Amino acid sequence: SSRVLWTLAVTQFEPCPAIIEGKFMAKNVNSELYLDMEGGESCTFAVGVYMCQFQKHGLPNQWFQQNEDYTISPAGKPNVVLDIAGGAASGNQLVLQAHAPEKLSQRFYVDGQFIKNFTGFVIDIPEASKKPTRPIVSVSNSDSPSQKFEIERS
Repeated sequence: SSRVLWTLAVTQFEPCPAIIEGKFMAKNVNSELYLDMEGGESCTFAVGVYMCQFQKHGLPNQWFQQNEDYTISPAGKPNVVLDIAGGAASGNQLVLQAHAPEKLSQRFYVDGQFIKNFTGFVIDIPEASKKPTRPIVSVSNSDSPSQKFEIERS
């Protein structure tokens, strides 16, 4: 007679981070400026437009939405998403790119006050700058106030 031995492997998964519901703005704790897509009222939301910080004005280029696949788009513009320019590397700017679901450099989530990328980097204001229009970059988490954001929903 033959015997069959069954083995059941149990893998424990971390829960998926929560998706931010609805439109939101993000204010940097250090500079008290808001994430903003370069261009102000004339922002085209085209591929290559970079993310910076700016005073709160509430125009469409400061409103964002998180999509079901963890990409972040300007609110109402799901065909372009935030991406780490040049791929996931420390110090690279955040820019708008065409949506490419397979790219981890386009996936973000909020963890406490940090906006993290699935590659392990966080969003940061270089040199803790408080100057408007300063480009936003991705870096390793150092727990700096320039890496902390307050999310404001519409």
